[in-house]
Amino acid sequence: MIFLRLCFGYLVQIVPFALLSFLPFVNHFRFSKRKTSILTACIVLGCSLVFSISGTFLANILPGNHSLFQAVNLIFMFCLLPCLFWYIYAIKTIWQKKLFIFSFTLTYALIITSIGNMISTWIYYDAPTDGLPYKGYTTIILLFVSALFLPVWNFLLKKYFVPLEEALGKKESGHLAVLSLLLFAVLASWLSFFHYDSLFREPMLFFLYFALLTSAYVIYLLYFKMFSSLQEKHVTEKRYLEMEYGMQLLDKQYTQLQENIENSRRLKHDLKHHILAIYEYLNQHDTKKATDYIEKYLHSLKEFELLKFCDHQLINMIVSHYYTLAKKQDIDFQVHITLPKELPIANSDLAVLLGNLLENAVAAASKTKPGERTIQLNIILHRKMLAITVDNSFNGEIKYTSTGEYISTKENHNGIGLKSIADISEKYNGGGEFNHDDQEFHSCVMLGLDSTQSILNSDK
Repeated sequence: MIFLRLCFGYLVQIVPFALLSFLPFVNHFRFSKRKTSILTACIVLGCSLVFSISGTFLANILPGNHSLFQAVNLIFMFCLLPCLFWYIYAIKTIWQKKLFIFSFTLTYALIITSIGNMISTWIYYDAPTDGLPYKGYTTIILLFVSALFLPVWNFLLKKYFVPLEEALGKKESGHLAVLSLLLFAVLASWLSFFHYDSLFREPMLFFLYFALLTSAYVIYLLYFKMFSSLQEKHVTEKRYLEMEYGMQLLDKQYTQLQENIENSRRLKHDLKHHILAIYEYLNQHDTKKATDYIEKYLHSLKEFELLKFCDHQLINMIVSHYYTLAKKQDIDFQVHITLPKELPIANSDLAVLLGNLLENAVAAASKTKPGERTIQLNIILHRKMLAITVDNSFNGEIKYTSTGEYISTKENHNGIGLKSIADISEKYNGGGEFNHDDQEFHSCVMLGLDSTQSILNSDK
């Protein structure tokens, strides 16, 4: 009877805890959802058997008082360790996030257990005890309280953590983990030695008890809302910077277009004089001078030719712009592009991504010695993956952030940087890789095109 009582009580206490722990990471399982669920159930059931056997053994050798209660609770904590190790292994994400969720659910479990103990103490206020947990209706009470409060904590995670989960980095997740561990430590240090019968003798203590439990939930709520506001601010600033960069790029392209229009007008105006000069040479039967004049004229026209690197209009415009800038600075710019006329990628993302890559490359290559200035651009579409590589010469100067990430060495750079390139590539289920050797900086960006339609629809 004791064995079944402890086994059922353990499962009632652990199963909601496990569900809440795995909820935010359903898309980060190391195995399939079915396999993860089966293995988790086996581990929880195995731990419940170990706990029940150990508790039954202790009940036969220890007196039925508070010492037995504490010893069984200690066994309960040890039986949590396999669950923790499995949890860390089964989920593929940074350990700070896993630590936060685990400590968060520990806090939830502690509050639920405490409320259950309080209600049980009220029901069995004058009843004798055998020193073991889960006596009488205690397990039913624990099940009822869990069912009552689980949706509340589940709402907190779904509403505030899950939408932010992808955006939270190591630093932010670390802050959440520290907060959660501190809250759990404060609650556990007080509730572990708390005598619940005193709640019914001292009304003020009863009020403080519920104020403490409510404060834990409110602290989580406020902390989540703070992170949510900061994330919204970050996204807004990022979009503003991208729009600002896009406007700068459009302004440069507009200036180039104005120059092309002006050159076309000048060519049209001068065409009459060139024809008259050729006519005079032919009228004098001096075909050699006429031929030389035509060759020189055709050579001068090459300066005003519209460059075409691919059929994609936006990419061709961006590459043409930076190709012209590179040539003005004596940079050997080699281009190889294999693309269709259209791509299922937002033009704003393409403009920021490619424009920033080429702007960084031109700025870096222009600082090297003349004759050593090179840029190699490759853009290839292969099946469902768009690959962009840029290899450029540089003067050896490299800047890093405090976390070891590359940042632009341009003066007064706009803050978009390589981080924005990485963000856009991740948006399209791709990735960005940057490295350098003694003479060249290498950038490689991959964009997946299989999920771009949903991204484009969400951006509308």
